[in-house]
Amino acid sequence: NLKECFTSAPILHHPDPELEFTVEVDTSNTGIRAILSQCHGNPPKLYPCAFYSRKLTSAEQNYDVGNRELLAMKAAFEEWHHWLEGAKLPFIVLTDHRNLEYLKAAKRLNPRQARWSLFFTRFDFKVTYRPGSKNTKADALSRQFESSQSPSSNEHIIPSTLILGPIQWDIMQEITESQNTEPPPPKCLPDRTYIPQNLRQC
Repeated sequence: NLKECFTSAPILHHPDPELEFTVEVDTSNTGIRAILSQCHGNPPKLYPCAFYSRKLTSAEQNYDVGNRELLAMKAAFEEWHHWLEGAKLPFIVLTDHRNLEYLKAAKRLNPRQARWSLFFTRFDFKVTYRPGSKNTKADALSRQFESSQSPSSNEHIIPSTLILGPIQWDIMQEITESQNTEPPPPKCLPDRTYIPQNLRQC
């Protein structure tokens, strides 16, 4: 019944600072998303505590996959820093980008990653790889912006009635042809167009 639907899974659980947190992150070409979760029940089952998603800016859409995934992590940590920073237990970050598992051990970072790495030192976490096929919740949230980025191929930005093509005058073509067949014109004033004799009308 309706009461059961509102009180059974999946429902949001209030975060418990005594329990371990899990942050699921994912990204698409147009958006990032994150889910803050904790395990409850016996046997333990992961329940969501909060959701986060936003559209990527035009500059962020130029990031490679690794940097977009890292951006999703940073955005999630900023959104829930009051739960994650100084958490009683180290929390887990689930991602479908395997390279992030080696984030803390990376020897070479680009300037953006170096700045973000200082931010990440405020948190105690472990990155765990999870294949994309099992990351469906996060994937759905990050792809919600894609439809708005793909206009229909039949969509006309400017109506055809408002398009003005170049004006063509038949006389211009006749002048060009006559100038090639008639003898050179006599001296005339500069910046004046010479009209061949056979095109002049009395």
